[in-house]
Amino acid sequence: MMVEGKSHAALLAGLHATAFTAVERWDAAALAALLDMPGCFGCLHGPTEAPGGMALVRVAADEAELLTIAVSPASRRAGAGAALLEQAMAEAVRRGAGRMFLEVAPVNEAACALYRRHGFAQIGRRRDYYADGSDALVMARVLTGGAQAGGTQAGGAQASGAQETAATTEPHDPDRVDAALAVSACVSPPA
Repeated sequence: MMVEGKSHAALLAGLHATAFTAVERWDAAALAALLDMPGCFGCLHGPTEAPGGMALVRVAADEAELLTIAVSPASRRAGAGAALLEQAMAEAVRRGAGRMFLEVAPVNEAACALYRRHGFAQIGRRRDYYADGSDALVMARVLTGGAQAGGTQAGGAQASGAQETAATTEPHDPDRVDAALAVSACVSPPA
């Protein structure tokens, strides 16, 4: 299910809290502020009554930014992370994005592997990005069918040889993402 607007902020905050430490988690107020921004949407994995994961994305012009992805402990290793990422990318394309960016902690090998399996390539590094002083890898990929798809090759490098840049704001943990595929749907709720 796709969520827009602050009405789902408490649900998303609850999911986020199951996947992140107290220092890393985002509260309902922070998520409500993000969801109220133009171009920002969330995807839920599983039934609305008891979703097992969430992703938050912002689309501006022809670019999408994966802000966070979180999978509850009970839903891990069942494909929720992959399904959420795939649904987030599909919805970003539907909204006109031709590429997606994210940031990930290099020590989060599971997340890095998930992103690479989905066509993301490292395009940079942000030094001292996280609160603990660790770096973030900046990764990007072309989104098939999006505005930039015609001028870019797989792996994130443009045909001209230039490289893309950008960001996500959430650290990831190896236990937070899955490698297998599952089903998740993005649909617009009533306004």
